[in-house]
Amino acid sequence: MERQLRILLLEDSSTDAELMLFELRRAGVAHVSQCVSTLEDFLAALTQFNPDLVLSDQKLPGFTGTEALVLARRQRPDLPFILVTGALGEEVAVETIKSGATDYILKHRLFQLAPAVLRAVRETEQRTQRRQAEESLKIQHQQLKLQNQLLQQIQRQLSASQERYSRLYDTAPIGYTSLNEKGVICEINATAARMLGLLRTQLIGMPFSQFVSSKDQSNFVAHLQQCTDSEVPARAELTLITNGKHEPMVELLSVRTQELRQKRTFYQTTITDITERKEAEQILRQSEERFRQLAENIHEVFWMTDAGKNQMIYVSPGYETIWERSCESLYASPMNWIEAIHPEDRDRVVEAAFTKQISGQYDEVYRIVRPDGSVRWIEDRAFPIRDGSGNVYRLAGIAEDVTNHKRAEEAAATLGCAIESTSEAICITDLNDRFNFVNRAFQKIYGYTESEILGRAPEILFSPKNPTSLMA
Repeated sequence: MERQLRILLLEDSSTDAELMLFELRRAGVAHVSQCVSTLEDFLAALTQFNPDLVLSDQKLPGFTGTEALVLARRQRPDLPFILVTGALGEEVAVETIKSGATDYILKHRLFQLAPAVLRAVRETEQRTQRRQAEESLKIQHQQLKLQNQLLQQIQRQLSASQERYSRLYDTAPIGYTSLNEKGVICEINATAARMLGLLRTQLIGMPFSQFVSSKDQSNFVAHLQQCTDSEVPARAELTLITNGKHEPMVELLSVRTQELRQKRTFYQTTITDITERKEAEQILRQSEERFRQLAENIHEVFWMTDAGKNQMIYVSPGYETIWERSCESLYASPMNWIEAIHPEDRDRVVEAAFTKQISGQYDEVYRIVRPDGSVRWIEDRAFPIRDGSGNVYRLAGIAEDVTNHKRAEEAAATLGCAIESTSEAICITDLNDRFNFVNRAFQKIYGYTESEILGRAPEILFSPKNPTSLMA
């Protein structure tokens, strides 16, 4: 069924209003309409009737169509607004268009109304589609930005590994040669020449088969035949013989090429030591395995919402690991993560989320309770994302499980409290035998303040200030 346009008429003449609607019906423009004549009714209809388009007279009781246009633009910036008036001077017409009117039609030329309406609605829909497409691209860009942050983190962790293996890949000893139809060497590079044990000038014109072991001669012939019969590269594994010695196996990768001018066939061939390649493949597999393990064990949660926190735009799989709740549940209910916050922390975190995230000051540490009842400590940071006008329209953040760190802090605090509370004198010296810590009991027993004794050698204790019995 064709969509009906919702048309709001701002017209104090019922006859003119009916003529406009008649013209639209005659042109086959499906529509529903509402006609108002006062400014108050017009502003109310913009919200309540929610029109797709406004048709307005210029001269109305107590106000003008141009004034109505300005007010309409404040509420509905993209709403098509067409002036339909009896007369409109050139200067007024120009000012009207500058003020944002979509078009203007003279009442004695109403045959132009239907095309103008359809054109205005079509252009508005196109603008909306472009804006939606741009918004989608921005979201994708932000998702890629977060993914890039994760990849950069992984890249830093893998940099040492990549550095160790880069030289091996950069200097891999690969030989290149061109063979004619009979397998005779026409061109060869220095690496391949070293592999065959002769100078390049000596190798030109020699049959490559001369360097192939006897047991692999038939494989080499079959390799050349495969190149002749197929357009795809052919592979073969052979054992080379140089200077009368058996060398490690190599892999030949050859492709047939045609020289158009002389109508000759060549086989462009690479020669690779299989041992080197197998080692490189093993190293690559190990590197990929390390990458996979790192990616699977990085538990930070990357998330993104709209500015009002009504929509969860993206959340990384780490959420399921830390919260032990599905990402789908968060997409379905963007505030689902709050339910897991410990009751003692919930009000503080919720208030901070709605007041500090939009300003970039959100950095909260709180507890969550998993479905199995276990408690984890979370550090959650967020920052605003602004559009081209500087308005915040997205919020993004990173949440990290800091449970182990919190437990270590608590353990250190407990130990420190115990040391300071004991009546036994406790001190710690550095490798140069100088004090770098003394507890309160130590200061009380020996009569020195912390500032007096830190950085000093134990000899300071042997003084008239301390009796000999104390030092025994």
